[in-house]
Amino acid sequence: MLILLVRREKKALGELRQLVWQCYPGSDALAFTDAAQALAFVEGRRLDIDLCITDVQLSGMTGLRLVRQLRQRDRRTKAVLISASRAYGLDAWRAGASDYLLEPVTLDSVRHTIGNCSPFLSGYQAEERRGCSV
Repeated sequence: MLILLVRREKKALGELRQLVWQCYPGSDALAFTDAAQALAFVEGRRLDIDLCITDVQLSGMTGLRLVRQLRQRDRRTKAVLISASRAYGLDAWRAGASDYLLEPVTLDSVRHTIGNCSPFLSGYQAEERRGCSV
């Protein structure tokens, strides 16, 4: 499973990456603090992203715009947006997000979110959920 992580703060990005790896030890998690750089990296390498987990508010490009652009490339890409506010929930849904996480992001919230998205991800196998009971 190829997961794109985009958070505006390096510390929060590192914590999210660790949570994802705790839940899905075999996953590939690409981590960025800049949405435009993340998108350029994905497009430049023609990567098929299974899941994108991103902050709503980022510097430059918003997480909402990133999700829209990723889903224009491949409608199968699942997306989860993170915010400290419930205010962006409807916008996230309109952008094509599969889920919306309120901060603080916890192991349980990541486990639940990825578990909900996993059956719809390309190449997903139930046995890939090592150590991540949903």
